Amino acid sequence: MFEVIKDINEVELLEEELSSLYVVNQCKLTFYSPQYIIKGFREFLATNRGNSLYFIIYRTKASISQYLPLYIDDKHNLRFIFDAHTDYCDVIGEDFTFSALKALSNLILEDKNIKYVNLDNLLPESQLLNFFKHFLGLGTVITCYNNHSFLSKVYNDGLLNHLKSNQKSEIRRVQRKNAEFIFEIFNGVEPFPTLQIKDLRKTMIGNKIRDEHFFDDAFIAFSAYLYQRNELEIFTKWKEEKLISASMVLKNGRYRMVWIDLYAEDVQFINLSAYADYIGYLEQFDNIVFSFGRGSYDYKAKNFHPNIQNLYNLRYSKSKFNFFFSNYQGIKQFVKRLIKAKK
Repeated sequence: MFEVIKDINEVELLEEELSSLYVVNQCKLTFYSPQYIIKGFREFLATNRGNSLYFIIYRTKASISQYLPLYIDDKHNLRFIFDAHTDYCDVIGEDFTFSALKALSNLILEDKNIKYVNLDNLLPESQLLNFFKHFLGLGTVITCYNNHSFLSKVYNDGLLNHLKSNQKSEIRRVQRKNAEFIFEIFNGVEPFPTLQIKDLRKTMIGNKIRDEHFFDDAFIAFSAYLYQRNELEIFTKWKEEKLISASMVLKNGRYRMVWIDLYAEDVQFINLSAYADYIGYLEQFDNIVFSFGRGSYDYKAKNFHPNIQNLYNLRYSKSKFNFFFSNYQGIKQFVKRLIKAKK
């Protein structure tokens, strides 16, 4: 039985049950804990009065067996909460049955406040990706415009065992080159290094590596909150007392995913050596999966040769103009090619 919760305070009342479900189902590359959802919605989405919560839970008998963290934005798009900053979005819990997926699609189709569906960052195995196109029908478009990469001890005996000897030698060379810098992991024992992170962010903005909106104070506070809840750890590099590299890593059971990187541009290979040290640290754990997150980065692909997998976006329109909606991206690319050809 599906239930739609439209008040974030009601979700908070269910936090304990939802947290138990999240822990039991830590078998997906998805970082959507109740704490992440509640805090993220309040801090970044609820401030826009046009946004409204659409948190779906599914009960099997008396217990919640799945939850789907969604909201409706000010343009009537049904979306995942905090999707712009959540690399992998999906249902939390067991797989839905066929009939449950059909009931879920009907729930969305019958809600007059939803004009569009825009589900981003779906992994290839997502049930939503594979069934919604069938259930929603005409007006549904699935596109792939991004990917993610990861290393896994499930597929080999070590996270870097797939590398050739010369590739491993190159990583060791980089680590020797940066041996003067101190590697440190913050995993909840130490206070969150707020001031040092702000200084490093300021350096990146000053060097025009990132714009002035990058990793602002609200986002830093959100990261500190996740750190305090043991959902985030940080691997860092230091030049004496100065922070020169910091990577925020989201944690979910055996999964680790790099969320945000900060670094000093003037130190050569500093990110690469920090990643190598952190991967070495992870080798002590069994069945670990380390994700580099969304996007293609040459230095990660070239040096670590990770598994690469596509991410998908599913869009749907209830409009009678859904033919145009369905073909919008194709038309847009065609027009861009025409304009470019005339120049």
